[in-house]
Amino acid sequence: MIYMIIYIPVIVPATWILNRYGLRVSILIGAILNAVGAWLKCLSMEFSQPSSTAASAMGSSSFPILMIAQAICATGQTLLLGVPAQLAATWFGKSELALATSIGVFGNQVGCALGFGLPPLMVPSVDFSTPATFDSQFDSLKRGFRILFYGGAAIMTLDLLLVTAFFRKEPKIAPSRAQYKRILQRRGQLAGDHPTGDEVNSDSQGALFVLSFQSKKSVIKSHQKCQNWQNKATSTKSSLVSKASVSSGSTSATPIEGFLKNAFAFSFSSQGVNTGVYYEIGTLLSVILLEYFPTEQVAIGWVGFSMVIAGLIGSIVAGIVLKKTGLYRRVLIVFYFLSVVTMGAFTGSVFSYSIAFVFVTMILLGFFQSGFLPLGFEYAAEITYPVDEGLSSGILNTSAHIFGVILTLVATALEGKYGGLSANLFMLVSMALAAIPACEIDLLSLIFRLVPNFQASGNFRWTR
Repeated sequence: MIYMIIYIPVIVPATWILNRYGLRVSILIGAILNAVGAWLKCLSMEFSQPSSTAASAMGSSSFPILMIAQAICATGQTLLLGVPAQLAATWFGKSELALATSIGVFGNQVGCALGFGLPPLMVPSVDFSTPATFDSQFDSLKRGFRILFYGGAAIMTLDLLLVTAFFRKEPKIAPSRAQYKRILQRRGQLAGDHPTGDEVNSDSQGALFVLSFQSKKSVIKSHQKCQNWQNKATSTKSSLVSKASVSSGSTSATPIEGFLKNAFAFSFSSQGVNTGVYYEIGTLLSVILLEYFPTEQVAIGWVGFSMVIAGLIGSIVAGIVLKKTGLYRRVLIVFYFLSVVTMGAFTGSVFSYSIAFVFVTMILLGFFQSGFLPLGFEYAAEITYPVDEGLSSGILNTSAHIFGVILTLVATALEGKYGGLSANLFMLVSMALAAIPACEIDLLSLIFRLVPNFQASGNFRWTR
């Protein structure tokens, strides 16, 4: 819950840092905060004392230090969650974007999977029904947390060292024309010079972009090719401007218009609810399943682990499908509706009282829910271009955390009062309602196909 709450106010400065100073600074700050938070968790664990012991200054400060550590780590995560889409656009060409974004999301999901699978193995469960042996149980509990926290702190420190030593903010040669424009704009901003759109899009800059991929010898030999490329670029640009004038009545569009499209409304709502439900399941999974499987604590931990591992595969598969088809909206809608269907299957699976059936439904749910994440980032980047990918992914992540906080609070209250079924049904209905913008878009698309003259006969315009 702390992670979701912290994200909402911190995303604005985090996005500004990412856009202003680039990937290296953003990732470096995030790595530093994660390392500091991890070591503070170790400190809070060392200060902790059993409840039967007389309260001391160190013992009473243990929990506040732990919460401060969580807040610091949550701030670091905010700087890192928007990185995959930006990293893919900075380091990879257009044909590699979808797969690179999927792999970036893959890394985040690995941590979630380990968070489900490792703690039940390292930290023993405590039997509160026998208070006489609680002190000895506390020692065993503290030993497990010591392994968990110090291991995590060591990994975070190693990660910080690797980022500091090896990670560069951008490649020496831009992988795409769009990225080359961003490099020019960022350098101009840092130098106090703000190049205009015409300067960045000029033919001379385009020629410079082409030359940046070639050796000095090949540049001399291919001067005529560069001249032909300039002429072709000018012709293509004029054609695109002409088409834009016919379809929209204007030769220019402000970047903010991308966020006002109905397609982005679907992306915002579906990404927010889908990811919010994902966070909610991660928070309440043990509580909900223990209601139906009270003796399966370890198995429930592995259910969450399996869900996230399936999500890793789903992220990669989604990226491959998107790369092969290029059908951003359709692939996104298919994955979302399959997420809704598998959420319904999970809701019903608990009544089978078969943990194996729960495993199957959670694996499918994780596959489609996590596979949806990189699709959402890529789709938002497409429909909001030329807005920076860090901004569009930051808005989607903000949506996810806002919905995550609201959904988790409501589902927790429902679970406490009416049981796990009510929480599951609430999640299912929320996901179904978030799909309404997609249904509206497809309905209007169908109308346009059936009645070709519908749009031309009036002033109605639908922006997709």
